Amino acid sequence: MIAFVARRLGQAVVVTFGVATLTFILIHAAPGSPLSGSESLYVSPEVVAQTRRNFGLAQPLPVQYVRYLGNLARGDWGMSFSQHRPVLAVFADALPNTLLLAVAALLVDFTLGIAIGTLQGMHPGGRLDRACSALTLTLYSIPVFWLGLMAVLVFGIELHWLPASG
Repeated sequence: MIAFVARRLGQAVVVTFGVATLTFILIHAAPGSPLSGSESLYVSPEVVAQTRRNFGLAQPLPVQYVRYLGNLARGDWGMSFSQHRPVLAVFADALPNTLLLAVAALLVDFTLGIAIGTLQGMHPGGRLDRACSALTLTLYSIPVFWLGLMAVLVFGIELHWLPASG
């Protein structure tokens, strides 16, 4: 049992290291930089260079990578470029609303799933069973981001039942 837990913990460390490495690579491979918009805002090149030094973006990539892994290990996620405060604080502020939304969505999913499953179980092979199967398979196949946009369009903009933004 202890060997199994140790093996799983080792796998978790390897996966975490892999995800952190892949994240670092993808962030640095993306075009532009967090400061690329600063040039268009009439910020002097000296200020941009100083800001790059302050955030450690002027250092070589291996140095940035080691510092990145060290900061992740300590729980220091850095500063948010958009909100100008620690990322952990931004995350902590967003977490309660995110959890509330997730729990509400799960309750709706479970309630509808149990209701539809009960209806299908009452009439196996019938028209209602086939219709519910087709409907749920279709909804399951639609990308969530597209379904969310369509829900905003229908319920927020067309029907005015919910706010479309804000």
